[in-house]
This record gives sequence, structure tokens and C-alpha cells, in this order.
Amino acid sequence: MGIITLLLVVLAPVVLLSLPAPVHHAAATPVVAVEDNQKQIETLLISCDLTSFLPMASATSSEMYTNILNTIDSSNSTTTDGYLKWLTSATGIGSGAEGASSSSSASKNNETKYYYHGKIYLPTRADSCYGMAFHWGVDKERSTIRIAVAVKAQGWAAFGTSLTGGMVGSDIVYFESSSTTSTASSTNIIEGTFVMEPSSSNETSTTSSSSSFGSIHDAHVLDYNGRPMLDDGAERQDWTLMGSQKTHDGYLIFEAERALDTGDSQDLPIVDDSIPFVSHHKIIGAWGDSPTIFYHGNNRVQSSIQFFPNNEQVTGTPPGTGQEERSDNVYNVFLSEMNRRSEGYVDLILDSYNVLLQRTRYENVCFSQANLTDFGLPLVTEDGINSKLYLVGYEFLIPTMCTKYLHHIVVYGMTAAFNTNPNKCSFISSNPAFGWTPGEDFAYFPDNSGIALGGTSGFNAFISQYHFDNKDMDAGVSCDGSGVRMYFTTQPQEHEIGTVQIGDPLVGLKGMKIGKGFTEHTFDCPSTCSDYMFSGAPGGKVTVIGETLHMHSLGKKIVNQVVRNGRVIHEAKSDFWDFAQTGLKAVQQRPYTLQTGDQFLTTCFYKASDTDVFGFGSHEEMCMAFLFYFPRQDSILASTCGTNPDLKYYIPKCFASHNSKALDSVDDLGRTFGSLLPLGGTGGTTGPVTPTQTPVIDEETPTAASSYDGGRIMWCIINAVSILVIFLLLL
Repeated sequence: MGIITLLLVVLAPVVLLSLPAPVHHAAATPVVAVEDNQKQIETLLISCDLTSFLPMASATSSEMYTNILNTIDSSNSTTTDGYLKWLTSATGIGSGAEGASSSSSASKNNETKYYYHGKIYLPTRADSCYGMAFHWGVDKERSTIRIAVAVKAQGWAAFGTSLTGGMVGSDIVYFESSSTTSTASSTNIIEGTFVMEPSSSNETSTTSSSSSFGSIHDAHVLDYNGRPMLDDGAERQDWTLMGSQKTHDGYLIFEAERALDTGDSQDLPIVDDSIPFVSHHKIIGAWGDSPTIFYHGNNRVQSSIQFFPNNEQVTGTPPGTGQEERSDNVYNVFLSEMNRRSEGYVDLILDSYNVLLQRTRYENVCFSQANLTDFGLPLVTEDGINSKLYLVGYEFLIPTMCTKYLHHIVVYGMTAAFNTNPNKCSFISSNPAFGWTPGEDFAYFPDNSGIALGGTSGFNAFISQYHFDNKDMDAGVSCDGSGVRMYFTTQPQEHEIGTVQIGDPLVGLKGMKIGKGFTEHTFDCPSTCSDYMFSGAPGGKVTVIGETLHMHSLGKKIVNQVVRNGRVIHEAKSDFWDFAQTGLKAVQQRPYTLQTGDQFLTTCFYKASDTDVFGFGSHEEMCMAFLFYFPRQDSILASTCGTNPDLKYYIPKCFASHNSKALDSVDDLGRTFGSLLPLGGTGGTTGPVTPTQTPVIDEETPTAASSYDGGRIMWCIINAVSILVIFLLLL
């Protein structure tokens, strides 16, 4: 009898009593069409008097462009140098091939090539009527990317990709209307701060257009929120300014180009995120009216996008030809996939809930098989037969007023073979299924794969665990309507997905001090655990299709390695960490194979005080990694490796050892991004990357990885505290 069974036979009444009654739900509902979301964006832009940005709302909007152009041109001839005019010439929309200007297109074999196949409007958090228009195009033949940024500003504009979703660990290109600037050099950076100094006279700027003005700068940000540092030396200035202008209608526009992978450790490569399993890119933007870059205030945006066109898209093809891209707004891509693949959804959400006056509070809400059936999920047929469904995607519904107080949500699935009472939820058969942290709001699985529901081995009930963090002790805060929307299908899926959690997922180090200053903590999951987990898989092998990393606010860097026969054959890492932006790091990588005998090394780096400890609270620390894989192994115990003492007693094969050591300084973190490695290698990546490729592993091709023929994972995987949630109830 395993540890979960032993503990819950005794404590199950306590667990069940702690679960609130089923709450408000929405019955199984047809999927919202992408067009409905587009319409909402169009309505917003019209209400904000941003008609120039209307094309941002639709992926195939040539008719809309044309109508707006005709209306504006007939009423106001002064728009000839406006943003919309630039847009039509840069993309070919509304004016056909003959409308492309020489500054924004190139001719090849007497055909016009349009650089920008992607576009998005990004509103600020402070004012949705104020934002940035961003355009991009990937040239696979030349291995380059071209971008265009348009903002209502007179001075400067910046765009970047980020490891964390914010400024920390970001690769930035910024344009200044003035040719002189002040900058922070690498020699005056202090941990967590920066100092502004006048630039030297040999500061590098790059331009290729005599009609352009201003200068462009390749820069990066390390462990601080502040002015970007210029990449060191002229040889590391990798962006080329392709054009810039200030339009009659008040827009500042700049266009720039660089290699997808510059081979510069102070740059982040742009990887092919159109292929299955590869997560999207996190982007940031800012702007201002001062002639040189300065504090942006509320003029900042952040989002996630897919840079590479999907396989069916033709880069450089003007819209209206039938070959243009699907929407590049990742939420629209998600809705497109759910509209295509799912048959409906159910909502599992809170009702009439106010945040309690507690710093850390866990609420566990049961949705039993009977609840799910009442909601409209067809787990049981009219004849009383258990039917098998598949979860193909999900999105979290988080009211704006609740985001400050929700640390995470974890959804645990109850296995039908063990959870036999249709009116209850039992942790005896629980597995972490998926979850939410700020910034990771929706996800879908690749074609022909999903999480099994119902039948004899799928999940037939769920417990949604809410972690509330009311650090300011605010009263009267409602989180009504927060929860998850699950998209399902009755169509059989070839690959059933399972999860594994490693590092210290049960927080066995709870209460232990982290150590003052910089420290390194490594959790060694022995090869005997993979023997235990995967011995029942064909050939003792499984394919990992998603990997995420988790720490809290004191984290600085995290690495997860797979060791086989004494050699590291896979490494996933994040050189920088910003818990305020996201609690999880989804690693951009291709699938890879795990097999019996593999060992896991999960290492977290921190900067802490002498009183900081490990624990479950958001003000305490954690170190863990989560893997999504197939084929799922049925054993409910084949999912966890950690340092909890009970694991050592009941499942010694999956007991992880822990080692730590003090580090002298930030230099001992061994970061790649932001360092001065020789040029010509790979950039500041999350793993070993070849140009325009995702990480390549040092082993045979992953099993069945090529059997997928579409659908990109946008992983928003869990920051699960524990498969043994009852530990939380005993605190």
C-alpha cells in the first residue's frame, strides 16, 4: 500500500470536509469563435478612436484596410504620410502588390515580397486606448527577422524579447530620435540597480537608410528594472535600422532587422515556434516623448506571440491571396484550435467567495463526477455507461480585481478507477493535471493528444486548489468567477498525456533556511526512480513534450538536467528569474526521450537573507520542475520524486537527495545570457540551441515525436505545490 493510500485512509474525512460544496458553473457550451474575439478588439479600437489600428484585430483584413483607406483618403488628403499609409505599403494590404514601397519591400524574380506577415496591437495596462502596434516577418531563407514598431510618441520606442516576461533577463532593441544618448555600461551595473552615465563618443548606432533619422541600439537587461545596457562593442550591435519616420497623425515608426540567432551571448535567439511543442515568445515594449530613452511610466506593454508563420502560411505573401497567416495573437490561435478540435467546454469556477484576511490561504473545491455530468460533460451515457473523453485545452478565468491575490491555481484530477463514488472527490487517486500562475492563462495540446477523462483510467472528478496571498490584508475582495474553462472532445486521441514532478515538489525542506547571500541548491533524483516510473512503458521509454520550472521571488536561476550513464543528455534552464512576472518558466525545446535508468538533477540558485526559508507560502521558497509526457503511466505513484521523508520510507526509489553550497557573488551563477562569450556560438538561450532551431538533445530521435502534424503547445503548465495536498491541511 503506497503513501497516498496509507495517509488518506486515515485522513480522507478531514480532506473531504475541507472541500467547499460545488459552485456555480456553465454548462457544456460551444466554443467561442475567433471572429467574436476579433469583434471585441475592433469595438475597443473604434471606441478608443484608434481606427488606424483596426487591422490589428483581424488576420485577414484586406477589405477592412481598403474600406478605411477609402474613407480616410476621401475626407482628408493629409493622411498621405500617416501610419495607415505606411502600413499598406509595408504589408501590401488594401493596395495590392503595386502598393509596396521600395523602403518596405524587396523584389525577387519580378515579384514583390512583403516583410511583415505578423501583427498585433498591444494596449497598456493603465489605458487600453493607448498602446503599441507591432509588426514582424521571418525570412527563413536568410535566417533573419524584420520588425516594425509604431507608437503615438515623438522621442523613442523600444521592443524586446524576455526570458521572464518582463524587463529582467530581456534582449532589447531601442530607437532614439536623437543621435546622442546616455547609457549604462556593463561596468557600472550593481546587483538589482543601475547607474546612468554619459555615453562615450564612439557609441555605436546602425542605419541603412539615408532618409531615416535617429539611431538604433542593441541592448539587454540583467537583474534589475531600469535602463537597458548596450551590448558590448560595435561587433555586438546586431540590429540594422531599415527605416524610421514621424507621421502626420502623430506616430513614431521604426523598422529594423537582425539574424534569428546572432551567435551573441548578449542576445536571445528567435526560435521556430510554429512547430509542435515549442512555446511562444514573451515580448515587451515601451516608448516616450524624450529624444533619448528614459523612464517609460505607464507607456509599456507585454504579451506573448508566435514569431514563425505556421506551416500553411507563406512568408512574404500579401493578405487577400488565401495564403496569409492565421492570427498571430496567441489567444486567437488558441481559440482557433479549440474551435477546430473541441466539441464544447465546461467552467469550474468560484461563486460568492471573498478573500480572507490571511497572508496564505489554500481553498480546495471539489467537482465530482456527478457535478461534471450536471454541468454537461458527457462522462456517463444515458444507458449509464462510463464514456471516455479527452481534454484538449483549457483557459483560466481570472477577474482583474482578483489577480493581486491569487498566487496560483492547481487543478488535480481524480482517476476513475479509484475515485468510485460519483458524489465525492478523493485525493487517493489524485494527480496534478494543469494549473495557472500570473501570465500563463491558456494552453492546448498538440493534435491527436490530450488528457483522458472518464472511462476506466481517465479523470472523472477534479479538485481546484486556490492559493490566495493577501499580503496587504485587504478586506472585501471578491474572486467570484475565478477558475478554469476546460475544452473537451469525444474523439479518440492517440496519445494520453501524464505528468511528472521532480526537484522538491512536496517541499520536504519546509522550514529549512536557504542561506544568506547567493546559494546553490541541487536535488538529485536517482536513476531508480525512472526505473520505477517508466518500467511499464514500451521499451521503458516515454516522450517528454513539455517542461516547466518553478521558484519563488528569491530565485535567480534554475536548471533541470537529465543524466544518462554519467552524461548530461538534456538541459532545461532559465538564466534569469522574475517571480513578479511569472511563476513558471516554460522551456522552448523539442520533445525528448526519457527512459529507465535516467537521473534528474534540479538546481536552483537564490539570493536570500539569513532568515529566509523554504516553504509553501509565496514569501517562502520552492524548487521544482514539471514534465508532461506520453504515454501516461497508470500508477498514481509514478509521478513524484522529492525530498519528503515519507517518500523515503514508502517509495525509497524516488527519494531525492539534497545538497547546497554558498556562492561568492552573482558571477558564480554561471549565466550564459548577458555574458561575454566568444561570438559565433549560440545566444542567451534556455538550452543548447542551433540557429533557428529549438534545443537539440544528444541522443536518438524522440519516439513518435514526428507523428504529430500540427498544433503548437502554448504551455502554461503548473506550479503545483504537492500531489499530497493534505500536507497543506496539516500546517
